[in-house]
Amino acid sequence: MGVARKKLIFAQKKSAMNEKVYSIIDLHRKRAFQEINNNSLMTAWNVGGYVSQKIKSAQWGSGIVAELSEYLRTIDPTLKNYKKRTLYRMVLFYDKQKINEILSGDSNVDVCTLLKILDKKMRE
Repeated sequence: MGVARKKLIFAQKKSAMNEKVYSIIDLHRKRAFQEINNNSLMTAWNVGGYVSQKIKSAQWGSGIVAELSEYLRTIDPTLKNYKKRTLYRMVLFYDKQKINEILSGDSNVDVCTLLKILDKKMRE
């Protein structure tokens, strides 16, 4: 077997190894994104449920939700998606959807997109 042939075989094996390593990385990256998305949905569900229960029990008024939003963004500036409107969307999400229906559907949709869809449906 000539040197050129050996180099070709080595290049093919190297390419197959590279593709295998990439496929492993890609699989676990997709699983990580899926887990993050599921946790984001659960966060929206639980926050929405908590706020919803407080509002329905008349323990909180709309001003408290605005204060909660400010509080969250003050103690952790990275929590930029917890504005008053977003918190109310989480309440809508909790009040109008069953979590099993959401998780069994297309869970590749990010939580902000999902909340916007739910908000639009609620306005119709």
